[in-house]
Amino acid sequence: MYKVEKKNRILRIPDEKFDEYKKMGYIIRDENDNILFEPENIKATAEKLKKENDELKTKLKEVTLYAEDADKKITDLQKENEELKAAIQAQATMGSAAPVSEDSGKKKTTKTPKQSE
Repeated sequence: MYKVEKKNRILRIPDEKFDEYKKMGYIIRDENDNILFEPENIKATAEKLKKENDELKTKLKEVTLYAEDADKKITDLQKENEELKAAIQAQATMGSAAPVSEDSGKKKTTKTPKQSE
């Protein structure tokens, strides 16, 4: 014999009806009032999953932006690599200095003479 509870309604049911009342969402207790089955709170579970979903969407946006930025960097590095390969090829065939590319991404520095006092 089990006790079942839903809202403020408490019933006693035979052992054979356990699965039926479980499917209907009742809290099921044994004769000593130990809880054998308690259904999940659907609203709390839905709120928890909605919060998790929002967090994952935010992370997805961050990762997408990072991946797009990485794709741009890869493209730039491939372009620079091709330019450097062409410069090495030219240097090897001509024996002259490799031309400096404007888009190599390196900073050009100029030295300024010191002022004499």
